[in-house]
Amino acid sequence: MQTNQLLINVLLYLFLPLWGIAGFIDWCCHRATKIEHNSGLKESLMHSLMGLQIAIPMALCLVFTVNALILLICIITFVL
Repeated sequence: MQTNQLLINVLLYLFLPLWGIAGFIDWCCHRATKIEHNSGLKESLMHSLMGLQIAIPMALCLVFTVNALILLICIITFVL
């Protein structure tokens, strides 16, 4: 398997499902704490930041050829 195909597979089959699982767990936590009654602007800003956190690697992968630098940026944003 070539490196570029391996990187794409890691993004599609490892990071994308982990992102979905993390989002579901976040939703479950918000549902349990009844976020609609006890949160405000701070929570909205946090979710906007999380959206940007995933938008950056997705945009990079769509616009540029996936290489080691792009993968490194994706891993850094995942860890953050």
